[in-house]
Amino acid sequence: MEPPPPVLATQESVDVLTKLVKSLHVKLDKLFSSPATVPAVHPVSTNSATTYASVVRAIADSDKIKAKSQRAVLVGSTEKKTPEETQEHDELILKEIILATHDKELKEAYDSGSITHDRFPSNKPPGRRIVKYSLPSTKLRDKLLAGIRTIGKPSSFEPNMYVRRDLMPSELDQEQCARDEARKRNISAGCLKFAYPIPWSHVPSSAQWILQAN
Repeated sequence: MEPPPPVLATQESVDVLTKLVKSLHVKLDKLFSSPATVPAVHPVSTNSATTYASVVRAIADSDKIKAKSQRAVLVGSTEKKTPEETQEHDELILKEIILATHDKELKEAYDSGSITHDRFPSNKPPGRRIVKYSLPSTKLRDKLLAGIRTIGKPSSFEPNMYVRRDLMPSELDQEQCARDEARKRNISAGCLKFAYPIPWSHVPSSAQWILQAN
């Protein structure tokens, strides 16, 4: 039985979350700034302070969550000899992906320059850094990922290249743990028995052949 497809955030859910945390921020600011609500002789309890800190962190992360919901990531693309050649190569791959989806909205967004790409992280030397695609909305990001799942691996893709959504740090940590575990098992087995360990919930069907190779 094949694993279920990944659950993708929608633009509506991201907007609801953003509106909610901003509303909580306003209410908590009023709560903690009002002498009538929080008398000086009664300091804020540890639980209240912890709750407030958690909400503040959620607000700080809300912009990051929204930005990630509008990004897709290309993994495994080897960089060229110069930044200019890499930029040109990345642009050609993006164009091939967009055209292969046969989606009118994606093509219009690409033609207007609304879909951009950058190697990440920018402070690391060239090699096999991921490519982040930034799209105008979560809806278009979802269309791009769905298109890749439908068409399969484009002809220009290198063997280990695949496209996924932009993961949160906690998800990347889980992926690293899975990768380390597979490496240990391969060493113990004395052969490459366990395939590249990408969590199924993060893998588009076009890349699942990597896991099924062995």
